[in-house]
Amino acid sequence: MNEDNNRDSKIGFAIGGFSMLGLGAGFFFFPEGVFGFTSVFAFLGCIIIGSGTGLVVAALLSKE
Repeated sequence: MNEDNNRDSKIGFAIGGFSMLGLGAGFFFFPEGVFGFTSVFAFLGCIIIGSGTGLVVAALLSKE
């Protein structure tokens, strides 16, 4: 039973990480003409992509 919970935890980290990567990448493709704040969206995109990458790496490298 403990092994199933650990597997589910890894899958949850991976799903959350890839979702955050997609969301962060979407900020880079956000049209500049909407608000004119492209650098702000790029900054937010970098933060979200970094967090998502950390979750994916944690899911892949966890040994338990």
